[in-house]
Amino acid sequence: VDDELRGRLTTAALTLARSAGYVNAGTVEFLVGPPGSEGRRPFYFLEVNPRLQVEHPVTEMVTGLDLVELQLRVAAGEPLPLTQEHVVFTGHAIEFRINAEDPWDNFKPSVGRVGAVSGTIEPRMDAGFDEGDTVASQYDSLLAKVVLHGADREAVLRGIEEDGIATFTLEWPARTNASLLDAIAGDGDFRSGAATIDWLEGRLARLLERSALPASAFGAVAVRARRERSQTDQNVRMYGRLSPFDQSPWIGAAEPFLFLDDGRRTAAVSVTFSGPTSGTATVDDVALPFTVSGTLVRVGEPPRTWDVHWFFASSVASVAEPTERGFAAQVRSVPPPPLPRRAQTASAGATAITAPLPGTIVDIRVSEGDVVEVGQLLALLEAMKMEHRITATSAGTVKRIAVKARDTVRDGDLLIEIG
Repeated sequence: VDDELRGRLTTAALTLARSAGYVNAGTVEFLVGPPGSEGRRPFYFLEVNPRLQVEHPVTEMVTGLDLVELQLRVAAGEPLPLTQEHVVFTGHAIEFRINAEDPWDNFKPSVGRVGAVSGTIEPRMDAGFDEGDTVASQYDSLLAKVVLHGADREAVLRGIEEDGIATFTLEWPARTNASLLDAIAGDGDFRSGAATIDWLEGRLARLLERSALPASAFGAVAVRARRERSQTDQNVRMYGRLSPFDQSPWIGAAEPFLFLDDGRRTAAVSVTFSGPTSGTATVDDVALPFTVSGTLVRVGEPPRTWDVHWFFASSVASVAEPTERGFAAQVRSVPPPPLPRRAQTASAGATAITAPLPGTIVDIRVSEGDVVEVGQLLALLEAMKMEHRITATSAGTVKRIAVKARDTVRDGDLLIEIG
């Protein structure tokens, strides 16, 4: 958006506000198209929001204005202390939204109680949750906003490379889009400003693959886990007491495997020490040699170095590759995955369709006795301001409908039986 286009957008927004007699903070949104034959970019009116938007920190960073304070002053009847000519734009800012959702499962929302929050990203992070808060299904999935400011777009994105959005960690067993945001920030089209409103849809599969954690990182996490356990056993022998680590799910994991989840997949990892600081980590049947020194673990051939830190109370680890454009992610201990099988209800031979997450039933699209096919829409579930389609996982006849519209359900509650 250059000065000429910004002037035309501002003029249109002010014309609309004056015509409506609107007073106070507001946001006018437009869609902008590619330049025409005369070189001017067309724009199209989208909507007006009579309030500040989630993106308002971007404006604050490039103008130095406190929009919340100005909004309150105008609401109190005070005049604005500046005119449009006083507004000076400096540098470039980008806001990244960390959401409680799983990009590898169609952005399924994650809900639950938040433990400790770790990680801050300069110069600005606005977090909406703190330790003990609950991320509920009735509201938006936004957890925090990371806002970076620099001389230009490239400077801002270099800041993301140095800090890494995925190093922001919530101590709870939820999945976020943080590692996907890191992959987006490193994409060439995004860096050049060429991303459009449909860009992510076409690039998503490649970005998800790029943001997937390598096997060596799972191995590094398991090595640190086993090292911590060894130290705990020594503490018990020497001092006769348990450390917090003994009470975490890591210790309860069946030997010789740990089951580690990075938000995309669950890996089975075993560790064999050949000496105090070396050995082999086996990740899903792939053997990788390792050496360890403090929090740094070198894994694989050729080796990749990982820096692993622990949050003992919930068995969550942050793992980062301390190199330019390196990975950063959150890994947690999970129970062993269930054997592949259809979910069975108490009725023999019936397949259970259960709620994939907590929410409210919006509509039931079938009746008892209906014959359904695989993939057929059965119900709509609302959670985190989004509608989720509940579809048939097997063909058959609807034997029972256990819920009705407006019912509130928990994750895993029975919705429909198909026989």
